[in-house]
Amino acid sequence: MARKLNLEAEMKRHEVSREDLAKALDISLVSVQKKITGVVEFKCDEMFKAKKCIGTDASLDELFS
Repeated sequence: MARKLNLEAEMKRHEVSREDLAKALDISLVSVQKKITGVVEFKCDEMFKAKKCIGTDASLDELFS
């Protein structure tokens, strides 16, 4: 399972913490950590919410591949 390095890079670039992302997705911090590290996959709606939370112009493919 691949880590979401592009997602983490965009989060850092836009100063969005894992806690911020957890709140936006309405899930626990542990769940966000599992998703970012590739233990659990992001659901489609979570991908769109994450992109909106980060405020990036990057595509979903760029963020989650």
